[in-house]
Amino acid sequence: MQKKSMSGELYALIAFFSFTAANLFDKFGLSSGMNAYAALIYKDFIIFVVAIVICLKKGLYKKLLNKDSPDYVGWKGIWPWLLSGPIMDVIGTAFFYVAISVGSLVIAVPCIQSQTMWAAIIASVMLHEKLNKQTVTGIIVFIAGLLLVNCGSYIGGDAVQATGNSTLCAIIALIAGFAWAFSTVLWKKGMEAGTDKWVGLSIHYPAGWLVAFIYLALSHNLSAYIAPSQGIMALAASGVIGDLIAVPAFLTAMSLTTVNKANVIKSAYPILLSVLAWLIFKEYMNIWMFLGIVITVVGVIIVNRVPADKTPEKA
Repeated sequence: MQKKSMSGELYALIAFFSFTAANLFDKFGLSSGMNAYAALIYKDFIIFVVAIVICLKKGLYKKLLNKDSPDYVGWKGIWPWLLSGPIMDVIGTAFFYVAISVGSLVIAVPCIQSQTMWAAIIASVMLHEKLNKQTVTGIIVFIAGLLLVNCGSYIGGDAVQATGNSTLCAIIALIAGFAWAFSTVLWKKGMEAGTDKWVGLSIHYPAGWLVAFIYLALSHNLSAYIAPSQGIMALAASGVIGDLIAVPAFLTAMSLTTVNKANVIKSAYPILLSVLAWLIFKEYMNIWMFLGIVITVVGVIIVNRVPADKTPEKA
């Protein structure tokens, strides 16, 4: 049992470092002048190809999308993925890219972690789950941390110039966090309707790319797809590390150890990321901002932590 638990914690550490590295590559890619909407296809193209290959190899399209198949999912199994693509990528991921372009990783990443808070609130509305005292406490702690991060960014001689527009960055990143949280609910609805996750992902990504393409076409900015090679490589690396390493490692961690342990390890990555962003990109950070980031992580852990002898309350 001890060996199994340690293996789970090791996978959680892999996810911890992989999520950190993926966000750093995102910053590298955007720093090259990459357009946020054009960046979507470069980041997720590899995971899209993997999804297609898996679906073809397992015969999932014929099984789930053929009207003559007994497992046919129909429109109810497709529409959540068609909607999640534009919401998660065109709003969520693209807004995150805009946030780290106008501000910094130090500000944006803690705000992105708000997806845990948004998910709890959305679940209380759409799934009629009650917000228990622990969840409310976690949300309050998280908000306190965010306020400290953002207020702390204005402390110091050249703090405002060094940090960029921290308030705008925070607002955009919070919207991105909400989009990601809402999209996970759509993913759950799609899978509950019988759609395999790989089929869903093969629908999700092109749906988002199509909306991004239409936006760039209408704004006469299709030239944005002609991007610097270093930016394309950085975003592709982010996609590989984030989609093909970090997520599977985290899911494996949860299967080998407790969800609490896996979440505690993985959720702490903004602390390391903020230090690396400070060292590598020279982003402004002071002791108050660092303390605020730590407090947001504590808030996320409180919300995620479900006692072993309890289950979430439902109305």
